[in-house]
Amino acid sequence: MGWIFSITFVLCIALWFFFRKANHALTQVALEKEAILERQINISQCQITTRQLHLNKYHFLRYNLSEALIPQPEIKL
Repeated sequence: MGWIFSITFVLCIALWFFFRKANHALTQVALEKEAILERQINISQCQITTRQLHLNKYHFLRYNLSEALIPQPEIKL
């Protein structure tokens, strides 16, 4: 009877370590994806800010609209 308890206990510990390692791996993947998305959001916010600044400086009655739209190298077409 004692050996059944011992085997069960060892199996439970082994399963706990296995699932803990799998959970850690999934957490790392999620953190990497989150970091990539945060970088993309920051780039987009910088582009929006740049566009807004240039449009605020633009006087529509004096200049041509093409002069206000400055090319941004971060945008890949």
